[in-house]
Amino acid sequence: MTKRILSFVWFFIVILLFVFSVQYVKNESSEHNKQEIYSQWQHKYIFKTPQGRYVNTSSRSENGVALSEAQGYGMLISVLNDQDKSSENQFYDLYTYYKHHRVKGTYLMSWRYTNGAKQQKQADLKNNATDGDLYIAYALILAS
Repeated sequence: MTKRILSFVWFFIVILLFVFSVQYVKNESSEHNKQEIYSQWQHKYIFKTPQGRYVNTSSRSENGVALSEAQGYGMLISVLNDQDKSSENQFYDLYTYYKHHRVKGTYLMSWRYTNGAKQQKQADLKNNATDGDLYIAYALILAS
């Protein structure tokens, strides 16, 4: 009887070690995948200008288009990826771009801005998109 109990205890210990090992590997690979996806997103969509960084929603890198929704997403993603100093710097660069492209006299971002364009549509510069402003506000709240 004691031999049977001892074998059951060893079996239980082995199963427990297996479960903890699987959980550890799952957590580590999940964090690695998150960082890899963040890095790929950053290299593909984030563009730097003298006025800060913006999330390009156009398929072209020249004359990229910055939408307030994408800017809010970018700020939110940067805040949620609090793993290193570069995401904090990226957040501040995205925030700087937001500050330079607000509707005159408000704290709301212009809903669309085409970088490198000689003429901007007045409707784009005078209007905002509520969802973009809400994402930006939420990112600012989380960052604080």
